[in-house]
Amino acid sequence: MRKAVGLLMVIPCALLLTACGKSPETPVVEKAAPASHVWQGQVDALEKAKAVDGVIQSSAEQQRQQLEQSSGAAE
Repeated sequence: MRKAVGLLMVIPCALLLTACGKSPETPVVEKAAPASHVWQGQVDALEKAKAVDGVIQSSAEQQRQQLEQSSGAAE
């Protein structure tokens, strides 16, 4: 019986001592730039696609103009 009482006294004391121990240091997390976010890669890809689309549209317009000039001169 004495062993059981002694054990019941030791367990709470051990839990209290481990709870009051030194906690591990938390890792330092560097903050990203304010403009950066989770979808930044997707936003960058979309902007790049829009830029390419502009180049393609202007190229197509130039081809149309050249075609109109060459067909107008042939008549």
